[in-house]
Amino acid sequence: MPSYRAVLCLVQRSACADAPRPCELVPAHANAGGKLLLGHRDRWRESVLELPLERLTDRTIVDPEALRDDCAAAVRRGLGLERGEYRAELQSVAAPVRDVAGEVVAAVALTGRNGIIDRGDAVADAAAEVEARLAEAA
Repeated sequence: MPSYRAVLCLVQRSACADAPRPCELVPAHANAGGKLLLGHRDRWRESVLELPLERLTDRTIVDPEALRDDCAAAVRRGLGLERGEYRAELQSVAAPVRDVAGEVVAAVALTGRNGIIDRGDAVADAAAEVEARLAEAA
């Protein structure tokens, strides 16, 4: 979920010890879920870009225009992708979670080592399940 210049990891289930932990804030510009959410929230994205972006690894995107392009590509694809931008040895893929009004309010992400990005369909299925549960609760 968006949280200032970061995204908040609400729930985590992973065998990967280096994946973001529950309640951990992760820089939005350096992970798949954050970039996907930035792509769907123009005002938030521009507020994040008002200050210099922190370089976490040699692959972290710190150029504002390049990040805008990456976020726009995530929206077009329907999936956010990250390859070693948060932690050099990790990659992640994220799918949007929409509320009943159709607004993207969160993302479901999968983080791990090799091959994670190829799991986009499974992540999108998990996001759809979260959306269905949100709709039932509304």
